[in-house]
Amino acid sequence: MIHVYYRTSDNNNKKIKPPFITNENCLNNFIRCFNPESMQIIADNVNSETLDSLKTHGIEILQTKLGNPGSFKYALDLAIQRNNDDIIYLLSVLLLMAVLAGISIFCLHCELKLKKEINAIQAE
Repeated sequence: MIHVYYRTSDNNNKKIKPPFITNENCLNNFIRCFNPESMQIIADNVNSETLDSLKTHGIEILQTKLGNPGSFKYALDLAIQRNNDDIIYLLSVLLLMAVLAGISIFCLHCELKLKKEINAIQAE
């Protein structure tokens, strides 16, 4: 089974980007393209408007206030607790993918950013 942890935050709304690149559009596109059978949304530091929007998808929402490194560690901790036969897909603004079969971590977007997040987690 593939289980998805989809991390989102309102903190990335402050970045300059084209107007069509929004958290909502990214989530809608992911669901449309992948139609995951098993998924949880990790909503880190989101406002009530974002939370209400996330709830419309009928997907379990795990609300946190941990920041990027903290919510990434939270997702990893949840993934480690799952069945060893499961494939875990961590998806966030950073486009991280983790496949846990011995815990191999692959970064699809930016290896340097992943290393910074892992270093921040290890420093805690």
